Amino acid sequence: MTWTKTPIFLFMLMLVLACRPREKPIELPFHVDYGAYGLDFSSDFYATGIGSTGATDIFEASGGVAVSGMPQGLWTINDSGDSSNIYLINALTGKTLLRMALSGLSAVDWEDMAHHTDSTGQRWLVVADMGDNNAMRSSVQLYAFHEPTWSGLDTTGGWTNHVPLGLKIWDFVYPGGARDAEALFVDPLTGQPCIITKREARNELHMLPASPSGGVDSTTFIGSFPFSSSTAADCAALTGHGMPIIVKSYQHIWLWERSDDMSVVEAMIKTPVRLPYTQESQGEALWWTLDGGYATLSESPMGMPAQVWVYDRK
Repeated sequence: MTWTKTPIFLFMLMLVLACRPREKPIELPFHVDYGAYGLDFSSDFYATGIGSTGATDIFEASGGVAVSGMPQGLWTINDSGDSSNIYLINALTGKTLLRMALSGLSAVDWEDMAHHTDSTGQRWLVVADMGDNNAMRSSVQLYAFHEPTWSGLDTTGGWTNHVPLGLKIWDFVYPGGARDAEALFVDPLTGQPCIITKREARNELHMLPASPSGGVDSTTFIGSFPFSSSTAADCAALTGHGMPIIVKSYQHIWLWERSDDMSVVEAMIKTPVRLPYTQESQGEALWWTLDGGYATLSESPMGMPAQVWVYDRK
C-alpha cells in the first residue's frame, strides 16, 4: 500500500511546485514610484541630543563614518575648500580629537565617506571626491584605504600626517555624461561602491566594481528614485538588524530594511520609511553608529559651531 501511494504523492508535490509562481527577475535600470516626502515614519528611533563641535576645523562637514572600536567616534571630512584631511570627532560631545592629513590624495570636492570590512576582517574607509556642481569634471574619484588605528594616536586635538595603507583609487565616469553626487555607501556583501546622484528630479543609483581597473571605470546605472537632493548615505552590517541602507536629503532621511542575504537592488526597489530628522543648516553627513542608531552632522550655520544630532534605536 505504501509503495502505490508514494508515486502519487511525489506527482502531486511536483505538480504543486511546477504551478508555484516564479519570481520575476528585476529589470534594470529599475524605476520606482511612491510619495517619498509623505511616507510613514519609523517608530524604532528617537532623538537623544546634540553636541557642538566647537572647532573651526569643521566648517563644512560632508560625510561621516563611525570609528571601529571607538563608541561615539566619527571620521568626517570637509567639503570643497579643504585639503586632503580627515577628522576624528567624538560624536557625543562634538569635540574634534585629531586632524589627519592624508598623503597621496587630491581634494577637488570631497562629498562623502563610506566604509567596508573585507573577507580578511580588514576595515576600509572610502572618501568620495565626486562633487561636481556644474557637471563639468571629466572624471571623478573614490579613494579607499585601511582605516587608521586611532588607539595609538595623540587625540588631544592636534594634527598628524598619515600615509594611507592599501590605497585604491577609482577614476570613473557616468554613462551619459557627468553627474553631481554627494551620497556614497559600500555594499557589505559585495564590496561594491554605490553612488546616489543629487541634481536630477529623480536621483539615480549607480554602482562601481568592487576593485578599480587601474584605468577609467564607468559606473553601471542601476535605477532611479522619486526624490531629489540626496546628500549622504550609509549601509552597515548591524547585529540583529541586517544591513539597512539610509539616505538623506536636506529635509528627509529614508530607511530601506535589508536582510543579510538581500542584494542592494532587492532592498531599494521596495518602498522605504522615513526616519526622525531635526532640520539642519546644510546637513550633508549621515552615518550608522556602532550601537545601531544613526547620527547627522551639518555645516557651520552662520559661523556657529556645527551640530551633531544623535538618534538611538528604541
